[in-house]
Amino acid sequence: MKTLLQACGFWDVIEQDHDPQPLPGDPTLAQIRNHREERAKKFKVKTCLYSAVSEAIFPRIIALDTTKQI
Repeated sequence: MKTLLQACGFWDVIEQDHDPQPLPGDPTLAQIRNHREERAKKFKVKTCLYSAVSEAIFPRIIALDTTKQI
C-alpha cells in the first residue's frame, strides 16, 4: 500500500496528516486551484485505502477520520 501511495504521490498526505493552509484574502486562480488539489488529496488517499481492503476490514476503517488512522 505504501508503494502504491508513493507512486501516486500521496504518501506525504499520510505522513504529514494536516489540512492545507487557508486561502489568503483575494486569492489568485492558481492559489485556489492548488488549495482544491491539496484538499482533494485526503479524499483520494481514503479512496485508495478503502478500495484496497477486504469487505471484512472495511467496516472497521470506515468510521476512522484521518488517513493515518486508517
